[in-house]
Amino acid sequence: MIYIVTLHPAIDRAVFVSAMDPSEVNRVLRVTKQAAGKGVNVATALYHMDTPCMIATILGGENGSYIASRLNEKQIPTMVQWIGGETRENIKIIPSDGTVLEFNQNGPSVSEEDVNKLMDQLMARVVPGDLVVLTGSIPIGISLDTYKRILFLFHQIGVITVLDASKEAFAYGLEAQPHIIKPNRSELEDYCGHKLSTLDDVIEEAKAIVRKGVRQVIVTLGDQGSLYVDKDQVLHAKPYPVIVKNTVGAGDTFVAGFIADYQTKDIVTRFRWANALATCSVTSEASGLIQLTEANAIFDNITIESIETDRRGE
Repeated sequence: MIYIVTLHPAIDRAVFVSAMDPSEVNRVLRVTKQAAGKGVNVATALYHMDTPCMIATILGGENGSYIASRLNEKQIPTMVQWIGGETRENIKIIPSDGTVLEFNQNGPSVSEEDVNKLMDQLMARVVPGDLVVLTGSIPIGISLDTYKRILFLFHQIGVITVLDASKEAFAYGLEAQPHIIKPNRSELEDYCGHKLSTLDDVIEEAKAIVRKGVRQVIVTLGDQGSLYVDKDQVLHAKPYPVIVKNTVGAGDTFVAGFIADYQTKDIVTRFRWANALATCSVTSEASGLIQLTEANAIFDNITIESIETDRRGE
């Protein structure tokens, strides 16, 4: 079973404009609203793939009720710790070229007790061999090392763990040695403290993280595709050319594609499928929306090459 821990969900309100010129009055083409946040995006992508999962999350107010109702409509099982504040709403400004200007709210304050109650519920359900994704930012009110502490709990009972976070939540989380991580290039640069200008730079940093105990490192690189690194191999998925309409949620769709059949499919197949789904996702105006027929067509055209590491002295 796949469980998704997302402590800071949101409503995403996307505002589509023909252009974005600060010197002009910019006309709005349309506005969309959807339940979102990284964990909700992962679960939604799994839903489109008919892959069972459960979300463990913290919600509050009318926005929280809206998210819960949208998940219920999709019949995605949801474990909720309700709080008194109002779940946040984020604004995404998206011009016709597919770039995104994001305004993310901080959201309500969450207590350690709220998190502990949610984890108690989840720990009562998970069994060895289950997969748990910890994803998204840490809400106000709890420690930035929260993911690290949760990861240690799951590792004690033999659960496979995936971490997709950024900044301090990512850095602390790595100390618990999650099995799989999926930063993008910017998040990896934040962690290591310097630019990663070339593919070799990214590979070197990913290999360093593997040496620290993380089993699988996946780095999404935008128009350069993505990298998969473990102790035995380095794989590079080259980008598949498409018209980009909206990049929001593409990384979350990537995660969903990689974990969907984690018990049955080999690494290369899962890596190829993750790239196909993420590519399909950016062609839709709705964040993280995928069409399986399109993803299947893209799957066969994703080029994956194995990169030798000997030249870097590994």
